[in-house]
Amino acid sequence: MEKLLAQAAPRGPRSIKTEDGGALLALSLHCLMCQQGFTPARRRLAEDWNKRFTDEWVFEYRRAGCKNTFVLHCSLQAASGKMFVNLREDGNSSNTHCVGLLLSRYVKRPALASPDWRGLPAEAEALEGMFTTYVTAPLLASAVPSQGRGGYAASLPQWLAELPQVLHRREVYIPLAVVATAAVVFFALRQRPNVAQNR
Repeated sequence: MEKLLAQAAPRGPRSIKTEDGGALLALSLHCLMCQQGFTPARRRLAEDWNKRFTDEWVFEYRRAGCKNTFVLHCSLQAASGKMFVNLREDGNSSNTHCVGLLLSRYVKRPALASPDWRGLPAEAEALEGMFTTYVTAPLLASAVPSQGRGGYAASLPQWLAELPQVLHRREVYIPLAVVATAAVVFFALRQRPNVAQNR
């Protein structure tokens, strides 16, 4: 994640305007999304990504194999010090997943003035594990695939996933049955010499 953070903000954390570190955690979550295969809707972060809203950050993504776009919304509650993270799939309102993160656990005060991203965020593995378990993994499990197939079929080649429907088409049933019968006869004839030799 450190490499992705450096690409997003080459001048380090101190180049990001933030009083409490909320922007650093939001950017870390954005980099986690990229690390897990999501592609930002824009090739580069918008110049106003940290200015559009007060204590709120919004990022949009696409992902190969998925039909819809995804929106990551991070909202910091200053009073409680908690970051509420919401990841949703546009066009599939039931596919929304949330998690609450304690800002002070992942962003330490000294980090705000750091010139580089080493050691940021704090407890990076724990953050990635929680984010994956409660947000990205369930989101992808319910995401609408780009070709309209879901569940186990979504991981199969298209021709194989569609095979059951093909077999039920009346016009191909008889030819397939003939081919299957021929294959059985061929296999049986090949086995006959072996049977004779074993007698």
